[in-house]
Amino acid sequence: LFIQPPNIDNNMAFVGLAAGRSSSSEAWRLFVGASAALAAVPGAWSCSSPSSCSSSEEHRYSSQFGRFRGTSEVPQHAENPPNPQRIFGKSSEPSSRLRSFFRQAAAPAQTARLLRCEERSPRVCVIGDVFVDIMAKVPALPKWDSDTEADFVKVLPGGSALNQARHLHGLDMKVDFIGSLGNDSFGKMLRRHCEEQGFSTKWIKDFDLPSSVCMVLVGASDRAFVSCYSTTNAFSTDTVKEASEVLANASHLHLGGYFNVSGLHNDEFTEIVRSHRAHGMTFSINTQYDASEAWLGKDKHLLSLLPLTDFLIVNEIEAKNIAQAAFKTSNPDALVNAHPNMTLVMTRGSAGVDIIRNGKEPLHVGSKRLKEVVDATGAGDAFLAGFLSVILQPKNSVPLEDRLRMASERGHQVAAVCVMREGACVEPVRSKDVE
Repeated sequence: LFIQPPNIDNNMAFVGLAAGRSSSSEAWRLFVGASAALAAVPGAWSCSSPSSCSSSEEHRYSSQFGRFRGTSEVPQHAENPPNPQRIFGKSSEPSSRLRSFFRQAAAPAQTARLLRCEERSPRVCVIGDVFVDIMAKVPALPKWDSDTEADFVKVLPGGSALNQARHLHGLDMKVDFIGSLGNDSFGKMLRRHCEEQGFSTKWIKDFDLPSSVCMVLVGASDRAFVSCYSTTNAFSTDTVKEASEVLANASHLHLGGYFNVSGLHNDEFTEIVRSHRAHGMTFSINTQYDASEAWLGKDKHLLSLLPLTDFLIVNEIEAKNIAQAAFKTSNPDALVNAHPNMTLVMTRGSAGVDIIRNGKEPLHVGSKRLKEVVDATGAGDAFLAGFLSVILQPKNSVPLEDRLRMASERGHQVAAVCVMREGACVEPVRSKDVE
């Protein structure tokens, strides 16, 4: 029996079992172990419902697999293994029934280790806010009924989630982005800017509204903001559901600018995250600053997402405020103590980053001092992209702490390049910039 699944992102995972005419229990156990190993590849298979299958024999063997899941026991029919052609058909191209069969062949972990499979390269789906940034440098804040001369006025692409997605794409990650814009000149300008850099805007939805805009008034020592949240407020769970095929193909889901997309602060979005995580997808959140100062989202929705979160990536101020709102303490450790499966990635500006995990000593990764900083606006978004571009790669045999350190160091490298440029992400940082 030779079974070869479809090519997945150019990484071929395959099983070869030369059983010949043998019907031994050991041959059957190896087949089950190989199936389990393939089923363990995150996101490699789409799980289809047994009710959609046409083969009653497949139903029978799937249900028998389910009964001995989690044990090392060989099923009673092992001495008379099923004919694969009767289950999967004679075609050399595996059917959806074969994929379903592998998904359900969840043999114990010790059996799965009989075969090591190459994991597919990660594909990231980024969801979140999009803004058009209008930056003006002024000597002082304008007064009513007066005119203040600006040294310059620039229109730049913005929005934390869009910045993060574009940096990820620049770092050679496979990225799909779901967001929203208005069908106006600002929206068209931003689309054109992104697409000219090779970044797809296919899943950015146009609303019949003005695009969300953030006006940044830059003074000698401080900044002031005037923001319009029109299309970020219109962005909703329905928008995400319209791009369901993107989610189905992703191995990691990242939500950027959480507090700016209140249309996702609901049980329906939580269930979307929960269902995709159940099929192997990992999940990260970057919140940004909460202008409402509530720090838990609408109806305290963030509390329902944190138990599903693999990486919470925020700065020190955000971490302390979320901890205070949720647990009445400004100690960020409270976040991972309450959610032991979550890793808190807390950036601290020039002081570097702290990686905080439940029951582990904090891991601090410092950053190199820079001689000059042109614009620090997008440093956090750039760091996040660098971090995810490493931590989401196949694990291989590298210890987790070493992977976290390498991911943080790459984040610092990407951020260092970003702050030497004007604007948060006029041009995304690319792999060649940090080599």
